[in-house]
Amino acid sequence: MLVAPKGQGHKLREAYVAGGGLPGLIAIEGPDQEDTLELALAYARACGALKGGGFLSTFREEAVSDQFGEQAVLCGGLVELIEAAWEVLVDRGHSPEVAYFECLHEVKLIVDLIHEHGIDGMRQRISTTAAWGGLQAGPRVIGPESRRAMKELLERIEDGSFAREFLDVQSDGGERLRQEIARKAEHPIVGTGHGLREFLMQCRLDQTSGADQREERK
Repeated sequence: MLVAPKGQGHKLREAYVAGGGLPGLIAIEGPDQEDTLELALAYARACGALKGGGFLSTFREEAVSDQFGEQAVLCGGLVELIEAAWEVLVDRGHSPEVAYFECLHEVKLIVDLIHEHGIDGMRQRISTTAAWGGLQAGPRVIGPESRRAMKELLERIEDGSFAREFLDVQSDGGERLRQEIARKAEHPIVGTGHGLREFLMQCRLDQTSGADQREERK
C-alpha cells in the first residue's frame, strides 16, 4: 500500500492544519486489493490527500516519476539553470543583487502563475516581451542535448543505477552528501541571497512598524 502526498512534509502539515491538503498518489499491490484500497483511502483521507485530490498510480510509477522530477527539474535542473543564468549576468557586469532578482527571486512569481493558471495561462498574464522572448529562448536553452541528458537520468532511475549510487553515497553515514551540499553552498549566489532576503525582511518589518505607529496616532 502506498499513499504519497505530492509535497514536502511541512507543506502537508500546513495544508492539513489549514483544513486542506495536498494532492496524493495511491497505489496498492498484492492480494485483498479491495480491502487494501479501502485502508489506503482512509490513510489518504486522514492526512488530507483526498482533499487535495487523490490519484491512483503504481509503486513503480510514483517512485520513478518522483525521482525524475526532483533530478531533472525541481532540485537539479532548475537550480543549475538559476545559477548558470546568474553567473552569465554577473560575468557581463550586472550587479549580483539585480541578477538574483531576475534569475531567482522572480521564479516564484512565474511558478505561482503556472500553478494557478497553467503554462498557457501564465503566458497570457505576462508581458508580450516576456512571452515572445520565452518562446524563442526556451528551446535554445533546453535543446537536444538537455533532452538527451533527461532521458539518461530517467534510464539511470529505471535500471536501478541511481539507487545503487545513492546507497553507496549513504554508506558513510551521509558524509559525502553533506560535503557536496557544503561545497555547493559556497556558490556566490548563496551569499547574495542571504543578504537580499535579510534586507527584504527588514523592509517588511519597517513597513509593519510604520503602519502600527500610524494606527496608534489615530
